[in-house]
Amino acid sequence: MDTPSSHIILSIISPIYLAEQMILELVRQLVEVLEELVPNQYEIILVEDGSPDKSWEAIEKIQTQYSQVRGIKLSRNFGQHPAITAGVAVAKGDWLVVMDCDLQDRPSEIPTLWSKKDEGYAIVFTRSPKMKQKVHRKWMATFYGSIYQKLIADKAYYQPNSRNLTLFNRQVANAFLAIQEQDRHFLMVLRWLGFSNTTIEVDMGERREGPSSYTFRKLLQLGLSGITSQSIRLLYGAIVLGGILMAVSLLGVLFLMINYIFNHAFSVILCIASLLFFCTSLLLITIGISSIYIGKIYEESKKRPIYIIEKEIG
Repeated sequence: MDTPSSHIILSIISPIYLAEQMILELVRQLVEVLEELVPNQYEIILVEDGSPDKSWEAIEKIQTQYSQVRGIKLSRNFGQHPAITAGVAVAKGDWLVVMDCDLQDRPSEIPTLWSKKDEGYAIVFTRSPKMKQKVHRKWMATFYGSIYQKLIADKAYYQPNSRNLTLFNRQVANAFLAIQEQDRHFLMVLRWLGFSNTTIEVDMGERREGPSSYTFRKLLQLGLSGITSQSIRLLYGAIVLGGILMAVSLLGVLFLMINYIFNHAFSVILCIASLLFFCTSLLLITIGISSIYIGKIYEESKKRPIYIIEKEIG
């Protein structure tokens, strides 16, 4: 049996990418908070996700200063959500907290999450009512949220302004690890699992250094992945859209026929062009959506590991 000093009550998991200059401050703030909350019974797991800077070297240096730090280096960049999965897999705590490394998820909020577990919740989600983002990112998030909520069957899968900062217990962690899908979104999987949960509002901190590593292309890929991994309604949407386009094309032909009857004017070229345009659009949309799902089936059928650990320290 573990002694109280060796038993881990709380594991903090943070995926690390382009955060070389932020890691030390992250760990310093975490240690300050956790020593008050669960003294000597916590661990800080930093998962370096193939970062092109010297984040791993920074983790190695910090681990020599803080024995509570564990460093996990993935063999390449697998993405934020597989990196979180790797952290959850090696965590030893009875409770786990997942948070971003850029200090926008503030360590000072962890005690607030911790207090909610005493109310019987297995998962504590967070959201920030005032997201500190650029205008175009806020617009994209709002647009994505509205589309996602229309396409997803269970509206509980998506909450506006959600943060990765989340607390959950060991039972939830084991259930999360039992899901072996390649295409995974941490928060969406947790919400799908069920369990008793609540959402609290937290203040969002300032990003300490540089812009977000999520470019427009990555955000678009993440958005499409989130929708297609949780819903098949796009397939039905393609059918509906196809019906609408077909109806519009028929109306166009009808208009040309009426115009010919009353005005004796008829454009064969315009008629053919209209039909070709709508039929081609229909085919491209349906083939494109079907290809996304076929691609996902292909990726899952390969049964590749979600992540590969190259090194581990601490």
